[in-house]
Amino acid sequence: MVAATGHADTSVGHGELIKAVDRALTTHGRALLTGPAGAGKTEVVRAVSAAAEARREIVLRLAPEAADQWIPEASAAALLASVPAAALEELSGPQRTAIAFLRREADAPRAGRDHVALRLAVVEVLRTLAARQPVLLVIDNAQWLDAESTDLLRFALRLTPTRVRVLAAERVQGGAPVGEPLCGPG
Repeated sequence: MVAATGHADTSVGHGELIKAVDRALTTHGRALLTGPAGAGKTEVVRAVSAAAEARREIVLRLAPEAADQWIPEASAAALLASVPAAALEELSGPQRTAIAFLRREADAPRAGRDHVALRLAVVEVLRTLAARQPVLLVIDNAQWLDAESTDLLRFALRLTPTRVRVLAAERVQGGAPVGEPLCGPG
């Protein structure tokens, strides 16, 4: 679902939009909000996130800044830094090493980075979390995602169960929304 927000306070005027986003997440598992700066996308995201938390869902938040788009895997590292440690404990050795390197908790392996292990590790982390309770991945300011993180998340989300849902919000910048590869077209 792609919804453009208008200029309004969340409590006044966004009620129907919040309900529509929640319905899209329930029905399709993905929702993408687009609109100009200051339109209230962040407030809608906060309201939907709060409702998910009230339902005892795991909410993973990612809000990259403009400078992050130029740092490879910056958003993926930030996301994985917010994941509960218990979800990382079950990873295999190569996957655990790939995550530890991305989070700068370990030096690069002598054999070089294992990009496949990193991709599979993100899939396993999301699957592990979703096995316990539903997961809502919230990406506010998706227009600032770096290309490597977008690609990594796109890969992982293709292989995760439907209990992993995605809400992306981004500023309209011309062209196709950056969040579309994560949420799917339409």
